[in-house]
Amino acid sequence: MASAAAGRRRSIYDRPNMSTTGKAKLNIVLCGNDSTLNNSVSKMFRGKTSKPQKEMSKVCVKREGMIHGRQISVIELPALTRLSEEEVMRQTYRCLYLCDPGVHQFILVTPVTLLTNEDKAEMEKIKEIFNSLEHFMVLFITERTADKRVSDFVKSTESQRVVSLYGSLHTVMGLKDQRNSEKVSDLFDCIERMKIEPYSLQMYMRASEKRVRHELEEKLSVKDDEIKELQQKIKTPGECIHLCF
Repeated sequence: MASAAAGRRRSIYDRPNMSTTGKAKLNIVLCGNDSTLNNSVSKMFRGKTSKPQKEMSKVCVKREGMIHGRQISVIELPALTRLSEEEVMRQTYRCLYLCDPGVHQFILVTPVTLLTNEDKAEMEKIKEIFNSLEHFMVLFITERTADKRVSDFVKSTESQRVVSLYGSLHTVMGLKDQRNSEKVSDLFDCIERMKIEPYSLQMYMRASEKRVRHELEEKLSVKDDEIKELQQKIKTPGECIHLCF
């Protein structure tokens, strides 16, 4: 498949066909609002057929194995919007610690269905925490990809809005597709060919510092507006009252 034109959203397979000699170890993080769905994708990646977990996990889980000729670490990140801010910091830090020296790809797992407000809030939270589009791709998950409704959904405005929120890379997989093994292998090859620097703990710390600085600037801006508004309300003709905090 030819490379997509500049600015277009593209499938992960719209890349030049490059050889992969010597398959490197990959660290992959699955994230999204549905921990059970993430677990199902983790099992699909690892070729496992056991039933997925039923309870929502609240901690990072690391699973390793030799998959399609390469060592893979799959980290299942819990839904961040279901955690306290303190626990969000703890679990995201743990995620990066488990992926030392870094994450080769964050995969946002989203079902082929209309997004809930919780789904959208989780997407915003993940983007805010890690702040790196080049390390993300979107994985739309369904039962079987042959269903025409799947193709229509991926082309829809809502799904394309999700893709654009995380850059441009996306793909679709079916949990019950017969060619899953081949697609998973192609996905891993694609990630390896990206040749980008793994998302490290240092990148995470810089993103955290940037986020805290931005939040502080917003609070100061709001406070400044409140002070100016208050000054206007209590100002009398010919008299200027200065407020000190």
